[in-house]
Amino acid sequence: MSLPPLNTNKMLLESSVTRAFNNYHRLAYAHIGPDLTIIQTSDNFSSLLPGDMETAEGKPLIEVIEEFGGAEAQLRAVINKEQETFLLEYVNRQPTGGTDHYFNFRIAGLDTFNGPPGLLLIIEDVTTTGTLEQELAQHRNDLRQAQEELSAANSELQQLNQFKSFLISMLAHDMRTPLAAIRGYAELLLRLINSDRVEVFSTKAIAFADNICNITDQMTWLIRDIIDLDQSEKGLLTIILDNCDIHTVIHNTIEMVDSIIRLQNITLLLELEPPELMVAADPQRMRQITNNLIGNAIKYTPSGGEISITTHIEDGEAVLVVADNGRGMTAEQTEKVFQPYYRTQEAKSSNALGSGLGLFIVKSLVEAQNGRVDVTSEVGTGSIFTVYLPLAQSHT
Repeated sequence: MSLPPLNTNKMLLESSVTRAFNNYHRLAYAHIGPDLTIIQTSDNFSSLLPGDMETAEGKPLIEVIEEFGGAEAQLRAVINKEQETFLLEYVNRQPTGGTDHYFNFRIAGLDTFNGPPGLLLIIEDVTTTGTLEQELAQHRNDLRQAQEELSAANSELQQLNQFKSFLISMLAHDMRTPLAAIRGYAELLLRLINSDRVEVFSTKAIAFADNICNITDQMTWLIRDIIDLDQSEKGLLTIILDNCDIHTVIHNTIEMVDSIIRLQNITLLLELEPPELMVAADPQRMRQITNNLIGNAIKYTPSGGEISITTHIEDGEAVLVVADNGRGMTAEQTEKVFQPYYRTQEAKSSNALGSGLGLFIVKSLVEAQNGRVDVTSEVGTGSIFTVYLPLAQSHT
């Protein structure tokens, strides 16, 4: 038995290696002519690409692999050696009823011995890698989305914590005025008792005791707000709009701080028009507003000074004005006065207690009730705070 010629053995070996390589790596190739028509393909070319194609030879490349549509200029640049290669990566093909397949299409120049230059198309089935890439991309998107959701949740949590801190600070701040009023009335009662003329001033003593009871009721409301923090955890400030007589609220506030006004020998001027002024507001929040505005005026009005409180209707709005003849503020200080925790340097160096929250609370509560607040001030003259609130339906 004679052995086949050596060159025949070499050809058989190369064919076997090529076949094994193609099967293992899922590779196919084709010779593309200068007119971008497929001239010759590897045996596995048609079977590698999902579809019903029996043969690709003699067909335009763009007809067989439509992804090359629109890339004719790049392909001709490779033929003319103006560009080394052209690559389409992870091209997705999905046969009817089948699973996704991913391919890399690589085009390189091909010089022939007996014809014009053409192109070598190498097709690599990268379905495994492509699927992993898609899954990895999906996981990255899911992770990015989870990170964004976590970041949003953290941001919301920080805002809620800040709001809760603000609410607690606001309530703690608002307790100072009634506490000071209670102390003031207690001092007045002690003076009556120590004067040995309790019987003569029994009517005043009873009035002082009534005021202390009323003020402690207001503190009970504040403490109830501190205990009930459900709304603050939701980032909500509870506002219950109702028809509220602002004059009643003002009188209640004046009655509460009357002891402080007396002790500081402050003159209080009232000009409330019309006799009844109904606004669309939350009565409890209005008490906080008037407490802070009048309390602020008392705090910065010197002994023997003067505070005026006026109301009127202007352009369909209720207007409350609280003015004092205290030290006043510069234009720069006036711009910052409604910022939380802001206090002027003069206030910090004085004996006036404060956290810088009172006027910020006023602005927050007024705006929460569809109103606005303005301030004008002049050093050495005093400050004027003006609150605008919508009228109740009965006034419109």
